[in-house]
Amino acid sequence: MKPWATKEWRKMRERRIGERCEQCDSTDGPFVIQHFSHDYSEPPSKDVIVWDLMREYGSYPRRPTVQRLGCPQCNRCSLTERKKLEPKWRCIGCHHEFDEPVTVAIPINNRTEKGAFENWKKKVLYPAHDDFLVAHQDLVEQHYRPATDAYDKEQKASYHKYISGDGTATFCKKCAFLWDKKEMMLCGKCKKNYHPFKYDRCFNCLPRRRKTEVKEQQQFEEEIMRRGRALEQAYE
Repeated sequence: MKPWATKEWRKMRERRIGERCEQCDSTDGPFVIQHFSHDYSEPPSKDVIVWDLMREYGSYPRRPTVQRLGCPQCNRCSLTERKKLEPKWRCIGCHHEFDEPVTVAIPINNRTEKGAFENWKKKVLYPAHDDFLVAHQDLVEQHYRPATDAYDKEQKASYHKYISGDGTATFCKKCAFLWDKKEMMLCGKCKKNYHPFKYDRCFNCLPRRRKTEVKEQQQFEEEIMRRGRALEQAYE
């Protein structure tokens, strides 16, 4: 049963729920109990432990490689071939310009050789995993049991904290939605606009210098994303 479906939680809600939103001061209900910390940790995976141990013991099989054209300076394969400019080639990664690329051995993956990669996982990687688990079952359990015990302990502590209502406030539906789904909070200065958690106030309330810094940061992040897309296209 989910914590919020228990009788204990409903009693806590009745005891703590207010008649106005503690963030925007709205009196228009309905209101909710807003939890400011949520524990979404995943239970330990025995498969992940096996993969980690295989790497630690040098039992993780090497991926096959394919030959690709690469940059002679950084060996990356993110190249652009120019039709008119000289030199003919330019590296997207390090921006080196050159006449002739080198040949680079690249481990296969889902982007370079999807069919071969899936075949390697099926015939080599997964059997190696199963063989390691059988051969080192006691070793795997030595790592898995403490991880499971620690996870169970964390879950119990998280449950009791959630049921107790500690670290909660009364929110209207709008504030709760923006907090949980958009990771946005009400500006503490103007009390009108919402802003992402990483900022201390909304954009309109920032000083001119800070506005410039935010715009530059956004432009930088957009450029990083653009370069990332270009690298993905180069690998395809």
